[in-house]
Amino acid sequence: VDKPSNGFPNFHKDTANWLSSFYNLFYYMDSIALSRAIEVNPTDPWSQFEPQHFEAFRKTRDLVIKKLLAGDTFGVAHEGRFGSAGIDKDQWVKNQVETVIPFLWSNIAGIPGKSVDFRGEEVRAGGSDQNSTFLVVFQELQAMLKNPYLVTEFYPAPNNQNFVAYYYPDVYHYERVIKKLPASLVTKIRSYPEPLLRNDTVLRETLNRE
Repeated sequence: VDKPSNGFPNFHKDTANWLSSFYNLFYYMDSIALSRAIEVNPTDPWSQFEPQHFEAFRKTRDLVIKKLLAGDTFGVAHEGRFGSAGIDKDQWVKNQVETVIPFLWSNIAGIPGKSVDFRGEEVRAGGSDQNSTFLVVFQELQAMLKNPYLVTEFYPAPNNQNFVAYYYPDVYHYERVIKKLPASLVTKIRSYPEPLLRNDTVLRETLNRE
């Protein structure tokens, strides 16, 4: 077996890299989606996900872990508790929204260092099957329905499966997160008729970002 300069056989190095990449899949996808990927392609479960997005996620997670091991907590926690020494709650929230979250988003998006704005439009997740939906098994559907942030639409499909599409929270699909939103924001959204929201792009994007 060829040996690199560090003295470890390439076999060991390749195995460690494979295990590290596979371990990242546990954080990248939910357990049901990962189980399905292994069932469909046990030798290459990565092929069931968008490789460029997974690679950006893997690099970001590795970067964060290295920073954490070096003592950089990103100001998220201090001595095992949320918060940061020397700043109050409002400053802590401001740091998360303006620094930490954009850092993570820009790196996961594959554009580190560039500004990543909060999305202003609705996001509908579907696929290329009937009526632009995903085809999922019963267990996957149940996981989606339990997600407290998603508005899920589904229709029966053959073989005890379902056609599914889902929406992330926006001005049209915020019912499941309504208790997590400021009452003033809910009142503001409800004050605008849907036709106005559909036609006024600036208003719609502003409300979504709020």
